[in-house]
Amino acid sequence: MKKDKQFVVDMIREAMVKEELAIPLYVSHIEQTFFWSGLSKEKQDIIIKNLEILEKDSEWHAQVLRKMYEDYSKLI
Repeated sequence: MKKDKQFVVDMIREAMVKEELAIPLYVSHIEQTFFWSGLSKEKQDIIIKNLEILEKDSEWHAQVLRKMYEDYSKLI
């Protein structure tokens, strides 16, 4: 049973790390990407706006996953 619980904790931890890294990575590199993309300023603005929304959602998801990780880790 402990092995199953540890597996869940490990999966939550992995999801937490991915959530904390994925969107911020895209946001940090977007200007370089736009330079080479040839996209219009209007399209770039739409993409940036959507990435900002995703970034806020991602921060919230990471907080939820961190809490889940802390709570579930106490059970094993």
